[in-house]
Amino acid sequence: MTEETVVTSNDSTVKEFKQEDHSKYYDPEVVGKYYGHLRFDIPFQYSYKLGMRFEAEKVYVYRNDDELFFSCLPLTLDSEYMEVKGLISKRGGDPNSYVLDINSDDIYYVINKDWAPFNAGDNITYTYVHEDDNEERHIRVSRR
Repeated sequence: MTEETVVTSNDSTVKEFKQEDHSKYYDPEVVGKYYGHLRFDIPFQYSYKLGMRFEAEKVYVYRNDDELFFSCLPLTLDSEYMEVKGLISKRGGDPNSYVLDINSDDIYYVINKDWAPFNAGDNITYTYVHEDDNEERHIRVSRR
């Protein structure tokens, strides 16, 4: 059996979550709640591969030293984790748009900067890790 070809790493930058850069659809949930938080924009293809768009109301985010791991299912890591809800952002359009599509727009997660091993502006790499007999598929986030 041949495994689907997927680019296994994607460079990005950690962003500060800004109230003015989210869909107004989420105002009741986010206004005043995420000061001092970081935004992690998940690469589009990886969000599909992990099932973040279809199955997971929340994902597991594990912190292991200076890396984060995102997964829709629990991992076997012996690390601290939290469950985080994804937010949708208009892909290539107005970030304040009310019109969002889970199938075609971007997904991101907001994490407290005091918990994350990164700072706003850090250069990071998202690496897609295929599932194997011992571990579920997941995304590893590390510094570049």
